[in-house]
Amino acid sequence: MGHIASSNTRTVKIPQGKLTDIASTKDNIANVLTSIDFTPSTGEIVTTHKNVSTLLLTGHTDTAEGHVSADESISEAFSKVDDRLDTEHKRADTEEKAINKRIDDLDVSDTGSGADVVSAVSQTDGKISVSHTNVGALKLTGYELPTAVSSNAISTDENLNTALGKLEFRINREKNRIDDLDYSDESITQVISKITQTDGKIAVTRANAGTLLLTGYVKAESEAEVQAADSINTAFGKIAKNLDVKTAALSKELTDTIAGLDVDKIEAGEGEVLASVSEADGKISATSKSLGGIKITDYAPNPDTNDIAEKDKAKSK
Repeated sequence: MGHIASSNTRTVKIPQGKLTDIASTKDNIANVLTSIDFTPSTGEIVTTHKNVSTLLLTGHTDTAEGHVSADESISEAFSKVDDRLDTEHKRADTEEKAINKRIDDLDVSDTGSGADVVSAVSQTDGKISVSHTNVGALKLTGYELPTAVSSNAISTDENLNTALGKLEFRINREKNRIDDLDYSDESITQVISKITQTDGKIAVTRANAGTLLLTGYVKAESEAEVQAADSINTAFGKIAKNLDVKTAALSKELTDTIAGLDVDKIEAGEGEVLASVSEADGKISATSKSLGGIKITDYAPNPDTNDIAEKDKAKSK
């Protein structure tokens, strides 16, 4: 345990703290703190405030004439900027009106149609002339057929030359592919029935149209006219149904006609034959005659044959 060798009395004076707030003479609501001062011997703290509008633009380096300077306050700067904006707005409005008047006063001659594009604009003695050319007549200045394309698709950001170049390149490429095809074909007087490919070789098989099967053929369910858009099966189905309908109608018409005939019962006597048939007022009549009573009209012997009478004379001699 230690011992106290000596003891001294010391007095420590602690400064009494004091805060002094020096406000601006303007509305304190818009004030900002600009400085804090501290006095160690007294412990006093002094704060200084200023209205934000009175602060200077310290450090501002724009030295152009009429612009805001570093020794101006924010309020003065805003006032100057506002005045300049108002001046510029009035000047722009005046220039806009002058430009619009000049446009209204322009003497423009334009005779183009909706299918044309502007190809040239010229001015002579204050008169503006607009020339048009049909889009189909425009020249493809600078066009070259590409030797390769990065993409087959045409994009919206490509010009006309690039787009046409892609199309021509693809057409030529596909034409060359077709020209390089190895294929065999039969008679061109027949229709193609099958196309096959083996080891890169294309074979075309043909057949006579008359030997083709009507696979899937079904007769139509009702009478209908054949249309240009009908398939062969559909057309044959309609024709078959139409024939059935018309044949049935014709058969019924003939049956009804025969049933409606008014015919006398005709009976020829023994040794008689029917000699004539006649019709009067829808009634059919027939007459009969004996076979001996029928005349052989306009008979004449055939000079190239022997007459019966001549033969009889020869026998009597």
